[in-house]
Amino acid sequence: MFRLAHLNGIKAFEAAARHQSFTLAAKEMNVTPAAIGQQIRQLEEWLGVTLFIRSNSGQARLTMTPAAQAAYPDIKRSFDLMLNGLQQLYSPLLQQSLTISVSPSFAAKWLMPRLHHFQQSYPH
Repeated sequence: MFRLAHLNGIKAFEAAARHQSFTLAAKEMNVTPAAIGQQIRQLEEWLGVTLFIRSNSGQARLTMTPAAQAAYPDIKRSFDLMLNGLQQLYSPLLQQSLTISVSPSFAAKWLMPRLHHFQQSYPH
């Protein structure tokens, strides 16, 4: 049975394919371009197929192989479906919360004395 494995590599592939760039995929995923390259190499080894043609020069430095082009729409659609499902699970109360970060002195001297008034004005 074919198991879903290398989820980080699949996410890296989807982002790199969408951006046509390891650098932009890395920025999106908060990792280095080398980490994206490593994740994709591991995914390629696991699948036994090359996903990108890498070039050191020219405008198209990263090009999807025909196999990757064929698989990409289903992988993209799968991530979109997962996001839709997660949004349905996400608590509406969490979407209405407000999180702030301030220094302790600002919180004690300015914010806390005014917080009660804010809560009365906006109870929801």
